[in-house]
Amino acid sequence: LADYKEKNGHCIVPRSFQGYGNLGQWVSYQRQEYKKYKGSKPSRMTNERIRALEKLGFRWKIVYTKFDDRLAQLADYKEKNGHCIVPQSFQGYGNLGQWVDNQRQEYKKYKESKPSNMTDERIRELEKLDFKWRICTKLNFEDRLAQLADYKEKNGHCIVPQSFQGNGKLGQWVNSTRMQYKKYKESKPSNMTNERICALEKLDFKWQAKSRHAP
Repeated sequence: LADYKEKNGHCIVPRSFQGYGNLGQWVSYQRQEYKKYKGSKPSRMTNERIRALEKLGFRWKIVYTKFDDRLAQLADYKEKNGHCIVPQSFQGYGNLGQWVDNQRQEYKKYKESKPSNMTDERIRELEKLDFKWRICTKLNFEDRLAQLADYKEKNGHCIVPQSFQGNGKLGQWVNSTRMQYKKYKESKPSNMTNERICALEKLDFKWQAKSRHAP
């Protein structure tokens, strides 16, 4: 919980947060035990535990919102993928990609002084996760990388067939990436970089697709 607070600036862990071994459920359980303790009912809560939790700024009563739950899902996504650039096509966590896209639309309305459900507080919470309000062309690689990570999670590997049409023709992008890598190794003009190579190899990306089927 102390680590969660250090990263997020608070101890308000949404119930749906699954990081740290379902920390959200553990936090919810502490509140239930505290309520029993205060009602003089059998409980595992103690004065010592209460003091330890309150030292972290722990709140015993919290009204959760859907935004809090979504924020926790985004934090969990970032912990697994290293960034918050969720492709719009990503359907995990109840279509988190669509929700992320909606936040950017609401932010744009907010900045243009149009009716919006975006608030200063929500902006701060999202920016604590290094949320990007604008996804420019230069970030296209990160977007594709996120799609590739999603593909690997579902299929167990990054060998995307060139004919694969999902995630905006991810198969063609993977093939193009291998071609750019080949040019890079031959010292020819290429958009490949050492940074991109490292990012791809973290996903166990194969530069020669045939290697997976080699004897």
